[in-house]
Amino acid sequence: MVKYNYDLSNYDYVLSFDLAKQKTGWALVNIKSNRVEMSGIIILNEQVDSVWLDIYDKIVVVLDDVKKHCQNLDKKFFVLKEKLPNQAGRFTTIASLQGLAQVHAIWELACEKSEVEVYDFDGVHSVSVKAFFKRRYEVEKPQKEDIAKLVCENYCFDIGDSPLDITDAIACVHTLVEYKWNEDIKDKIKDLKKEQKNYKTDKKKNQIAEEIQRLERLEV
Repeated sequence: MVKYNYDLSNYDYVLSFDLAKQKTGWALVNIKSNRVEMSGIIILNEQVDSVWLDIYDKIVVVLDDVKKHCQNLDKKFFVLKEKLPNQAGRFTTIASLQGLAQVHAIWELACEKSEVEVYDFDGVHSVSVKAFFKRRYEVEKPQKEDIAKLVCENYCFDIGDSPLDITDAIACVHTLVEYKWNEDIKDKIKDLKKEQKNYKTDKKKNQIAEEIQRLERLEV
């Protein structure tokens, strides 16, 4: 797992997914040059015998293609996703949320099969994405179209007729690199400092202090 363990500067690309049962968007973002170099849509095929196996196979193909692409360039990448919602929302039924949860589980299996590095198995919450875009670009209530326009400008990506699922995936990368990466580290450090207060021995306190220093060095 990349989170808390490695420096972001070690990586050249982030492969991001906006997972959905019907239509999953993905994008390979070069975080050194701020460009989208590969992107696509995984579309559900309801005519096959096993819908879930079909989705799994298609995710594996994307992972393996990107892995080969990066190996040929001698570049490193890790994989990211938009977080599974905690509960059904205004536009989400319980049944569709269950289907989405299955897609997220399939994604995890596909990542393990392809032996790729993953930021974490949680992901970037859509609420965090909107909050970041609100602060960063002073858009009061950023909608999908607002976010799409901004990520296209930032990552030299021409959305053309592409669906917003791709730009949602790119937005997760933008949020992680410019906000969530450091915020996750700060939250972890905060927890360690609370834990440190519970120990009486200098040895344990020093171990935690060393871990805090290591994490601080990982901040962007």
